[in-house]
Amino acid sequence: MVTLTKLRAWRCFRSAAAADAARLVRMPATLKLSSLDAARRQVLWQSRTREWMEMNSLLGCFVESHLATLNDDQVQQLSRLLTHRDVVLYPWLAGKAPVPAEMLNEPNDRNEVMVMLLRYVNPKHPALKQIS
Repeated sequence: MVTLTKLRAWRCFRSAAAADAARLVRMPATLKLSSLDAARRQVLWQSRTREWMEMNSLLGCFVESHLATLNDDQVQQLSRLLTHRDVVLYPWLAGKAPVPAEMLNEPNDRNEVMVMLLRYVNPKHPALKQIS
């Protein structure tokens, strides 16, 4: 049976959670979708619609702040990076699991986007010591 006290507690919790979610989702609108090509729009969408809300915020803000300056190769690197699930990406970004060498170094060159993301998350990330 639902009592009035439980109902009030639920409403309070629900409104606090909604306020927190609105604060996380509210990002500055620095990009105009009409000015982006299809690949950049897709990367922006993928970064904002992750499995975890924390990763939505982290990756969405990163992509929104860097997308305008990325070249086409970097956009492809970012697209490949975003194909990984959050359960895999989060430990890499948090420094709880080592970042695989293939994520830091593409076959012919360094994965610049992964390095930029690691610096964005933590300028002293342990994986950055491997490439410096």
